[in-house]
Amino acid sequence: MFDFDIETYDPEWLCGRAAIAARHGGRLRALVGRTLVRAWPLWDVADDTWFADGPVLLDFGGEQAEIQHRKFDDLAVGWNSLAPRGPAHWPGFDLRWRHDAVPALASLQGQVLQDVELLEWRGDDAARGMVAVGFVFPHGRVTVFNALDENGLGFHGPRALLRAPPLGRARGADRVNAHDIPWHPDEHVRFAAHLDRLRHVAEPHEAALVGDVLTDPDGTMARSAVLRHLDRRAADLRPGPAYEEWARTMTEATADHPFLVRRLREWSLFRAVALGLPWQPDDLLASSDWLQLKTAAGTNTEAVAMLAERGRTKRIRDTARAGLIHGS
Repeated sequence: MFDFDIETYDPEWLCGRAAIAARHGGRLRALVGRTLVRAWPLWDVADDTWFADGPVLLDFGGEQAEIQHRKFDDLAVGWNSLAPRGPAHWPGFDLRWRHDAVPALASLQGQVLQDVELLEWRGDDAARGMVAVGFVFPHGRVTVFNALDENGLGFHGPRALLRAPPLGRARGADRVNAHDIPWHPDEHVRFAAHLDRLRHVAEPHEAALVGDVLTDPDGTMARSAVLRHLDRRAADLRPGPAYEEWARTMTEATADHPFLVRRLREWSLFRAVALGLPWQPDDLLASSDWLQLKTAAGTNTEAVAMLAERGRTKRIRDTARAGLIHGS
């Protein structure tokens, strides 16, 4: 899932500052003094937002660092394996690499890197031990941190997270473990708070809370939190009759956010296919890669057979064919 169907991309997931410094400290430190030529995040074309599940590419003119987070504390640092003008695939999304889409990130292009930092989260929560990577420039900085199973971008100085000394000034590739100072990425904290509130909200107040979360100034983060909530609730409610009223209510609550509305519509189609309710083959063939892949792994023989022949991607077709073989 995390290779984006790109043969050259094979992320190596590491946990803990010591392991990451031992594996990548020297190479990160060697970036100091280089000019950031381009910074490439992945962009969701349909929703016109940053796709936070994808790696962030920082091209320093011949040496490209590729930063990606997952789960609570996994970090992959890749090198020169991705061509930002090539395709990237993720079920249900139309993705493009863009160097001009995030203004604060784009403003760092053309500046010489002064320092690189490894920063470790020391909060008393599930993210404890998460390692972020900070890049410091004369007129700004960017920190790529773990926003709970996806990337987050921070553009302000360290506050409530413990950090190692800048790798750019450290001596020895592995010695990055002294003089910690705090840093706290606000987006990370708000994201966790949104998820917690959504997880515990009473049903009568759910729509109002979804609307409230979507007013967060970080629209990408807010939509990601709501998307996770919708996926969790839809999976729980799908088998029973309560789903239909819930889906109508959530569609109204997210009406100004086309991607979320589309996800709800596709959950309804998936429900119809899975429960043997009426559905139209053309609707499934026109649906996102996310829904086709989810349906291809399901038990509706008619839908699976159709996707085995006409699924949009090779992964969808292969998944459907494997399901047919297993079920025969």
